[in-house]
Amino acid sequence: MKKRVSILILFVIISSNVIYSQHFVATPIEISRGGGSQTSFITNHHNPWIWSTKNGTNLLYPFTESAGLGHLVIQPRTSALRDILFVTGNGDDIRMVVKGNGYIGIGTTNPDMKLTVKGNIHAEEVKIDLSVPAPDYVFENGYNLKTIEELEKYIIENGHLPEIPSAKEFEQNGIMLAEMNMNLLKKIEELTLYTIAQQKKIERLKLLEKRLAQIEKLLELKN
Repeated sequence: MKKRVSILILFVIISSNVIYSQHFVATPIEISRGGGSQTSFITNHHNPWIWSTKNGTNLLYPFTESAGLGHLVIQPRTSALRDILFVTGNGDDIRMVVKGNGYIGIGTTNPDMKLTVKGNIHAEEVKIDLSVPAPDYVFENGYNLKTIEELEKYIIENGHLPEIPSAKEFEQNGIMLAEMNMNLLKKIEELTLYTIAQQKKIERLKLLEKRLAQIEKLLELKN
């Protein structure tokens, strides 16, 4: 069996401040140094290329055959921003950004937390590490449970449940999911205590009604 050997021929041409390299498949690479500190590395085959500017605002790395179909912009360390931008489509719409401080934004270029998403999220499961204790203390002896009258008074005066933000606060500040879930669980546990207490009152009333019925029957027999 005959073996085939492929040989890559590389030509390096130095001209002024520009170095060109070419091989037989005609996909040249150009490394050039312009005035000042401007440098660039370009592949002239279709549109893929890498480019940096002097003191510049960006390093541009298109990864498609046509730069208009999407590209990645990495801002240099000399920039105050130092961001990574992900652009897709024919326009300049930024789909995702990794900020210099490590914050990631999807659908927004101004993330205010480690991950900020402007839009909907579809997930099979979400796990949240709690920074607040679970409210099982509600069932401990000595827990100060408001009376129904106290709770009614608070609702009339404030228009919402204790320890639950108002509608205006929700609109302005959003919801801290872990904290809100624990507060809602606390209200469910308090509601359970109210239900148990109410059921005990109902049972006592039933017993009282039974005794009253027996007394009425005895009175009827005497008459």
